[in-house]
Amino acid sequence: AGFALLWLRCAAAGGASYFTVNLESSAMRIYFDGRPFKREELADPYRCLFDKRSKETERNRLLAVGLLSALRLAPLPIIFSSGARGKRFSLQLVSLEKETFQDEPDPHNDTAIEIEWGRVSITGEASQRAAALEAVTLLREGCSLSNLQITIDGEKLPGWREAAAGRSLFEDGPSRGWVAVPEEPVTESSIELYSHGARVETLSMKLPVAQLRAKGY
Repeated sequence: AGFALLWLRCAAAGGASYFTVNLESSAMRIYFDGRPFKREELADPYRCLFDKRSKETERNRLLAVGLLSALRLAPLPIIFSSGARGKRFSLQLVSLEKETFQDEPDPHNDTAIEIEWGRVSITGEASQRAAALEAVTLLREGCSLSNLQITIDGEKLPGWREAAAGRSLFEDGPSRGWVAVPEEPVTESSIELYSHGARVETLSMKLPVAQLRAKGY
């Protein structure tokens, strides 16, 4: 259920300034700006997974892995739309074997991802919505160092500089984060590692003098 965090990193890698998520009863809709995807990138979204990893392919890899993660929900379908106004196109995926690619009349400029699951059985729909809720929870918990304005169901999340009392912020070029002493005694330090403002790993370690909580990008 980590596809929302993957797409947040994808948006950040493309120079986005905002990332908006709306969770409805039978669908999840995600919007972000930044550099639009090219037609050839969406026509074969998984090709980059077989290319040599580089800074140039990173955004496409994050998109592709997010799509693979979301497809595990068995949605009907995933609709991914991008491109400038008047030149938009969309990729519709139901499975790895079934997809369509077409021009998109949508007049907007942002990239849009729609995941629908309302046409399945009640049991399946409940399971898919639970997975979507988990994805939103992971996004809330793992986006705290993002520079993007993140909005979830109309709620704007605080920026990374709006740290709670007792935290020391740091920023040095592309690196940023905060360090704090835990309010309650702990036996190990917790260090969260971020990429493009989204959490990718949490490490636990015992420091020699005092234990800390830290997040860093």
